[in-house]
Amino acid sequence: MSKYAPADVKVPAIITVYSDRTYDLDIGTPLTSHLLLWKLKEKQGSAEPNKKKIGTLSKADIQEIAEIKKETMNTNKMESIMKSIIGTAKSLGIEVK
Repeated sequence: MSKYAPADVKVPAIITVYSDRTYDLDIGTPLTSHLLLWKLKEKQGSAEPNKKKIGTLSKADIQEIAEIKKETMNTNKMESIMKSIIGTAKSLGIEVK
């Protein structure tokens, strides 16, 4: 198991199969929502994220997730990546302090 993500985390994968039976396999980084829930040791987000919170993460936790995600994001600015992750966290009912 990696220090960055659990062994049972979902990741996007693209498989391209060619007519000569060769293939390319492109495995992406874990989904942001799964990394956030993994940090909290939760199985799913809140059904009512504005009313019921499932936990709190620190800025350091968000930065750690941003480091994992930065290679697949469309920006190199860490602040922008962290803002995107914080937005995902809020939609799951996770507070960031």
